[in-house]
Amino acid sequence: MKRFKFIVIIMILATFLFGGMTAKADNILPTTFVTDKEDRVVLNYIKYTDSDGKKDDYALYAKKAKDGTYVYCIELPKKYDGNLTYTKTGAMDIGINYILKHKPSTGDKNKDFYITQMAIYWYQDWINGNDNNLQEPFKKLINAGAKNEKAELDAETKAVCKEIYNLWLNATKYRNSTTHANGYIKITTDRVTFRQENGYFVSSKIYVDSYGIKDLKKTMINATPNTKIYRDTADGGYVVKIPTTDIPEGYKVTFSLRWEGNYDKEVAYYYYTDASHQKLVYDKLELTSENVKASIELTVKNYIESYDVKISKTDVTQEKEVPGATLVLKDVKGNVVESWVSTTTPHKVVLKEGVYSLTETIAPEGYKLSTTTIEFKLDENGKLYAKVDGKYEQVAKINMINELKDVTSFVKKDKVTKKYVAGATLVIKDSKGNVVKQFVSENTVYQLVLQPGDYTIEEIAAPKGYILSKETLEFRVLVNGSLQVKNSNGVYEDRVMVVFYNTPEQPVPVPSTGASGMFVYIAGLTLIISGVAYAIKTAKEC
Repeated sequence: MKRFKFIVIIMILATFLFGGMTAKADNILPTTFVTDKEDRVVLNYIKYTDSDGKKDDYALYAKKAKDGTYVYCIELPKKYDGNLTYTKTGAMDIGINYILKHKPSTGDKNKDFYITQMAIYWYQDWINGNDNNLQEPFKKLINAGAKNEKAELDAETKAVCKEIYNLWLNATKYRNSTTHANGYIKITTDRVTFRQENGYFVSSKIYVDSYGIKDLKKTMINATPNTKIYRDTADGGYVVKIPTTDIPEGYKVTFSLRWEGNYDKEVAYYYYTDASHQKLVYDKLELTSENVKASIELTVKNYIESYDVKISKTDVTQEKEVPGATLVLKDVKGNVVESWVSTTTPHKVVLKEGVYSLTETIAPEGYKLSTTTIEFKLDENGKLYAKVDGKYEQVAKINMINELKDVTSFVKKDKVTKKYVAGATLVIKDSKGNVVKQFVSENTVYQLVLQPGDYTIEEIAAPKGYILSKETLEFRVLVNGSLQVKNSNGVYEDRVMVVFYNTPEQPVPVPSTGASGMFVYIAGLTLIISGVAYAIKTAKEC
């Protein structure tokens, strides 16, 4: 890779996004608590009539830590005991955060506990895809009560059902939404360029997205002393300006921009004592202040860098390099950058950032001239893009394809058997009578690459056992490579090949020899003698 000084200023971008977090304790939950054995009150705010017509209710115990804080069960099938020490173990699903943050305030703390506990039971079942905490019929009862679909339920029961249902439903919606996301800072610009303007290197806009952040701050690290960063009040994008005097020609400067801030994070925790007892959720959220950061590294170069670009000339398989093609490479202004003849290996050129075009002026032997002009570009990072169907696509190299020329097929056949005939000497001439090709037929199709035009084919030496053909066939090759042969009516017809026939020689009759011939000879001689004798006799009688 070579480097060249140039007037235009290019920025080579390397983007690195990273974040860091530090927690600041604002409201930390206790590490342990002890369950209260004494203050266990039976709560039954949902009353209903069962399928047998008996009145019933759904009761549960209020559970508290010894400090008086309610605790919620998330595993109903397991047991609960007082005077057990529970240890903070892990964070709960964000839906539980929602439930604890939106607990009801009915004026009755036990009723508030009841509603919250029921919503947590239902939410845990929903997360786990089961009915371990609340059976399906009871969930249907709550649903019907919330929607006032059970006339036999009393007003308080319906109100409690509605509170439970809405708290559970909203927790599921909250979990499925994006509004619960932790605070974040994201640099959404993935490519930054610099231009020279009024004595400054001025960056393209850098956009930063954030959520839930307090006191967002920006810092420049290892920037030149006179580097400034501004924010566009119209769209919020940031612009960096560096005096050109800060970066001498032929040098570069690399520096970072960092944005950071804090956001408040609330987390619900579950506590654990042993495998046989219920896990419990503390009735408060732990509040921490989290610090997040996002940075981008920029490099401004006061020169243009050049890169090696490979250009291949291949056949349609794109695997075989085709030698002998003359190629011309031009820049965006039409100036010739380089011209060369292809070989059996890809050609390498050294290019700067810019847009280029590649054309073929002379086709390699046996191939059609490529009429395609390939447009490609090289960006400031040395990445190569070829234009395909009007859009640039990143590629590893530039490849121009050549197609083989269309071939014309010839065949010599027996006029009677229609089989291939070998040994005929045929001559092909162009429209001016010049010999284009002379060849001897074989027991296969003969193929030849011909330029578009009119031709004739005739036989100058017949194969053994055949009469020399005095026929001259006329045919033409069209620009698209297709073949036409003139018929007996003087009309050109489309053909897939030129077929030239030979007529076999006629055999000369030869008298038969052997015993059968001798028998015929003797019989004939006998007949003659008999005839003579008969004639003499007849004469005498006359």
